Amino acid sequence: MRRLACSLAVLLATALSAGAHAAAAAATAAAKPAPAQRKRIDKSPAKQAPERPVKITADAFEILAGEKHASWKGNVVAVRDDMTVTCKALVADYDDQKRLKKLTCTGNAHMRQVAKAERPEREAWGDVAVFDNDTAILTVTGSPRAREGQSTMQGERILFDSNADKLRVERVSMVIDTPPDKDPLAPKARPAPDAGAKEPKR
Repeated sequence: MRRLACSLAVLLATALSAGAHAAAAAATAAAKPAPAQRKRIDKSPAKQAPERPVKITADAFEILAGEKHASWKGNVVAVRDDMTVTCKALVADYDDQKRLKKLTCTGNAHMRQVAKAERPEREAWGDVAVFDNDTAILTVTGSPRAREGQSTMQGERILFDSNADKLRVERVSMVIDTPPDKDPLAPKARPAPDAGAKEPKR
């Protein structure tokens, strides 16, 4: 009986020790931080902004096979976003991938940008207007002059940046015409006297 009791005591002690070790191992495993997950790096090419097309109408169109330019003649109208350019003749230059690089408008070139909430309508006139499709800048030369709202200007070159919606004139000479009702320096009109009011006694 004593041997059986000793054997049972040894088995119980072994079982308790094994359970304690298992519990300690589980606690240690739970205390360890989970391995950090590696972030996947997207190596796909960056998405490019969609190209904003230029719509062109004219009396005649001509293009030669293998050439990197095309031409329009007679009542030419080119429209891109809020900018419209008209002239007598237009030449478009392309790159090797047949993407539009530059538009050259000659003969009474005229540009117009519609008004926005933050600025008035813009216009420009000149002998030549060149539009760079990569920078979205229109350059007007040949006795250029421009108008923004009621202000007029002229200079050596007039540049319109359609991306930044900015107008720049080099060596500018301009006249700023502010409407009288919005001129802070204009004399204020005196209020009309009340017809029913009595004149003060002298």
